Amino acid sequence: MANAFTYYDGSASSAQELEFGGLLTAGVQGTIYSDSSCSSIRGRGKSSAASLRLQLIVPYVWLEVQGEVGLNVRKFAPSVHQDDAANGFGDIEMFPLMLGWKDGDLKWQGQFGVYAPSGSFKKGDLANIGRNYWTFEPSGAVSYLSSRFGLEVAAFAGFNFNTMNDATDYQTGDLFHLDGAIAEHLPLFGGFVGAGVNGYFYQQITGDSGSGAKLGGFEGMTAGIGPDLLSRIPDRRVRSRRRSEVAAGTGSVEQARRQHRVAQARGELGTETAGPA
Repeated sequence: MANAFTYYDGSASSAQELEFGGLLTAGVQGTIYSDSSCSSIRGRGKSSAASLRLQLIVPYVWLEVQGEVGLNVRKFAPSVHQDDAANGFGDIEMFPLMLGWKDGDLKWQGQFGVYAPSGSFKKGDLANIGRNYWTFEPSGAVSYLSSRFGLEVAAFAGFNFNTMNDATDYQTGDLFHLDGAIAEHLPLFGGFVGAGVNGYFYQQITGDSGSGAKLGGFEGMTAGIGPDLLSRIPDRRVRSRRRSEVAAGTGSVEQARRQHRVAQARGELGTETAGPA
């Protein structure tokens, strides 16, 4: 078992409308806390350098959102201020296939992820901890952690293919994402502490569609960068991240998913339960 905690806050301009739960909302401000538990089962491949792994990530999410909600579906219609909050188990992340290799300090892997719409979602709510649609994600990751100098570089790239949100008749477009981190690690109490930066780049490659897509194709692009702090001692892991959003265009729950991607690339969510050899 492994655990990862995420904190994120972000905002969008009052001149930019976004779709939340079927509502057109401007001047959005959101805060999310997510505590995710991960279980893995590892089997040894034909080569001692290769391994096959299955993984399940279950997040518990606290979400607060506020903004100016339009009174009808027309763009920039009269609006009222609305605050909303929700908490509970979010969308479960499943990785039925993760194949990785290791050569000294260098690790790389390919995987296929499935995000199940298990978190709660209600049309008309600003704060929804679930997405209410399936996502399928083929991806790859590479990381390097110098055993001599403690320098770490990690990157994760993939594509997300989304299904329709039937509650809002909203089809989120497919997207490409790149997540990464650079950090320096120092030994401490039999483990180590680390500090560095992490960031992401997100680009939709197809537009949104469906009758609920009131803003048209709305092909979003967003990027973020922020400090990264890590401490790891025997039988305990603690991670803290704070990110600054450069360009808003996605829901707050997506931020927790991005943290998991970087953690997977670094092997932080890869504590294995021994499987068949």
